[in-house]
Amino acid sequence: MCDISFSCIVLNRHSSQRRYHVWPFQRCDNAEQEIRRADFPLIRFFTVKKTRADKPQNDCVGHWFSCNPQTVRDVSGIGYFFSRRIHQELDVPVGLLQSFWGGSRIEAWTSRDALDARPEVKPILDWWQEEFRRFDPQKAKLWHEKQLAAWKTSVLKAKSTGSSSPKRPAAKNDPRDSQHRPACLYNGMVAPLIPFSIRGVICYQGLGNLLRADSSVLLLETMLRDWRTRWAQGDFPIGMVQPAPFNCDKWAKSGSDAYSVQREAQLIVQKKMTNIGLAPTMDVDAVDVLHFTNKQLVGRRLSGWALAAVYGFDIPYAGPVYKSMTVRGESIRVRFQHTGTGLTTNDGRPPRHFEIAGADRKYYPAEARIDGHTVIVRSERVAKPIAVRFAFSDTAVVNLMNPDGLPASLFGSDAFAPIQTSAERYLD
Repeated sequence: MCDISFSCIVLNRHSSQRRYHVWPFQRCDNAEQEIRRADFPLIRFFTVKKTRADKPQNDCVGHWFSCNPQTVRDVSGIGYFFSRRIHQELDVPVGLLQSFWGGSRIEAWTSRDALDARPEVKPILDWWQEEFRRFDPQKAKLWHEKQLAAWKTSVLKAKSTGSSSPKRPAAKNDPRDSQHRPACLYNGMVAPLIPFSIRGVICYQGLGNLLRADSSVLLLETMLRDWRTRWAQGDFPIGMVQPAPFNCDKWAKSGSDAYSVQREAQLIVQKKMTNIGLAPTMDVDAVDVLHFTNKQLVGRRLSGWALAAVYGFDIPYAGPVYKSMTVRGESIRVRFQHTGTGLTTNDGRPPRHFEIAGADRKYYPAEARIDGHTVIVRSERVAKPIAVRFAFSDTAVVNLMNPDGLPASLFGSDAFAPIQTSAERYLD
């Protein structure tokens, strides 16, 4: 540790996008050029080895290394671009503690004590206990052998007829070995880091909780409060990345609004807690790409929030956020925060993805036009509107911006379809 000196240590916690770093074979935009330029000796990374554990650990496997073209291929793309800007703007050494496991769930990164303290989480913990109880290794092995035998017969038949071969059946995994298991990644990959004095946390929760999006408020708030309690450094800043538009249902059969519910959960938690940032990404037009490649944009927006909210820079860091609405006859006027000198669109067209509802509580597509810092919304199908929502679709690529090029976030003004904060969807 004799060559380590930090003015800023940040914990970088990802769950899905983390697997796609600045690697040439899983490249971000202009990856090779970025790699050649990545010579920053005062940016240091520590990557925690993937580790599941039943109890909180005191130590982990990993080592510090400096940022250069040979090492940057193995770090988080978002984490790198975030750290680079913080280092360049503040002119201080930066250390990034990287704790990653692709596709993992929020509850895996939360301590068991914190989960046990929330009665609403008990159904989730009980569900896992039942999974443990039901799993029989011998029965699972026999089942897989039977499936393999049938598969081999099907492959031979396919070859004889010239048709395509079926997919090899996967073995049933012991749920105790799952990276989704409550508290297992906290125990192995977070607890050992707690002795470090950190400046803050940046995290990217991807598709791990997609099929359980309705429990995201409960689980996300529990995890973030837990981290702050464990580190005992007050309400240190936590920056989250908003999930970009993506056709989730095509990938996971999650329904048409699972990602929207997850985005809304982030906004709810941001309002309930202090010192929480959110990097907007709803203008990223890559709805059929599981891992979009513009990591520079995410790192720039995440670091913009940190520089403004944490270090006091006078720079824009948030896109338009819903503030209030007023019904005027057949239309609704929507007011936003973070509008700068006035709202605009990035393509010169009217704002897309607005919907309004009347007494029947059904939403219909609506026309929208910008009026200064507000948007006026109406639909011929709703004579007496009572509610408005925006971009409540997993694939909605928004064009509504502030003058600084930061996109608006989704919202719903109604209270008749509140997001669930229980384990109900989790157990479906």
